[in-house]
Amino acid sequence: MKKDLIFITDNYPFGQGETFIENEIGYLAENFRNVYIVSKNQKDIQTRQVPKNCKVYRIKRDLKKLVTLYLDKIYLVDLFKELELGNLKKLVSFQFYGKLIENKVNEIIKENRLEKENILFYSYWFYNGAYAGSILKRKNKIDKFIARAHRYDLYQEENYQPFKVIILKYLNYLYACSEEGKNYLQKKYFKYVSKIKTSYLGIINRNRISLDKKENIILSCSTITKVKRVELIIKALSKIENKDIIWYHLGSGRLEGEIKKVAAEKLKNISYKFIGHIENKEVIKFYKKNKIKVLINMSSSEGLPVSMMEAQSFGIPIIATDVGGVSEIVNEKTGILLSSNPKIEDVTKAIEKIINLDDSEYCEYRKNSYLNWQENFNAANNYLNFVKNIKKL
Repeated sequence: MKKDLIFITDNYPFGQGETFIENEIGYLAENFRNVYIVSKNQKDIQTRQVPKNCKVYRIKRDLKKLVTLYLDKIYLVDLFKELELGNLKKLVSFQFYGKLIENKVNEIIKENRLEKENILFYSYWFYNGAYAGSILKRKNKIDKFIARAHRYDLYQEENYQPFKVIILKYLNYLYACSEEGKNYLQKKYFKYVSKIKTSYLGIINRNRISLDKKENIILSCSTITKVKRVELIIKALSKIENKDIIWYHLGSGRLEGEIKKVAAEKLKNISYKFIGHIENKEVIKFYKKNKIKVLINMSSSEGLPVSMMEAQSFGIPIIATDVGGVSEIVNEKTGILLSSNPKIEDVTKAIEKIINLDDSEYCEYRKNSYLNWQENFNAANNYLNFVKNIKKL
């Protein structure tokens, strides 16, 4: 008999976030009786369809619940274990969202008459959804419990990460999305090494590779935020001379206005266009319509970028910084891997190197990029293996 899956997300299927779940949800739906999706997104409309056996719920931020939060002894005990006055507000907020998720899951279990032995709880992030899972397991509401770990929910140096040891104590397995992430977690939480594994995300193959020569179209695909360092791309492009280049940027963000001003000031030597945010299916259409020469990503921090997997599924070389798990995608055969904090001239040289490759050299990069996707980031392989493993729990 198939199990029921309770799946905790930050946004999916609402708003714009977590587009990578779109590649995974079909495999989950095929292998579980029902999938109960609980989203933390409280304001955006549903933007994506889900399979027929998926039911969508969202938490409701009821501040009245905050007043009674610490009447629940488990939350109070956890609070004192982690208490740091400088982070008290963040700690309470973290637990509050955990409580809201717990309450919604309890409603789902009661409403659908789910049996504990037949439930798998899956938090897409190693964050307050996973914390809610630890609460539910301690209260004997669920028996099996897993989570993924990406970037913001992984590196404690970058983001406030309470209750990690408590969560690890109660979950069955934690699946890091990169080998680098797994190694970081195993080193930091060595007591739980056997629970921490790697499970790559994946991209569906939508295109047969063509080794024809591409135009000088440079693409970047990310939010426009400080960590993505889009300004560094602009400054590097501004140094290129005597080249017929077009730069497109897919994505938006809170620094968009500022970055557009920088581009208008500096990019007199090339053509460029900010496309803005588009749905994932439109991103794929963009790849099919345009002959992209290279994808460039200058992030100061990453997990394992799905945008790079998408590029490789089209056989596109990548220029990127050596942060997070990026080196598992980009190497000397598939593109150019720069330092974590490259100089402007280093980025410019990397772009010029790709642009100036002869046909045979460039086609070799393209072939290797596609093979890396096929071997490591093919959704059919990765998600089938992932589902096969979690079904055994």
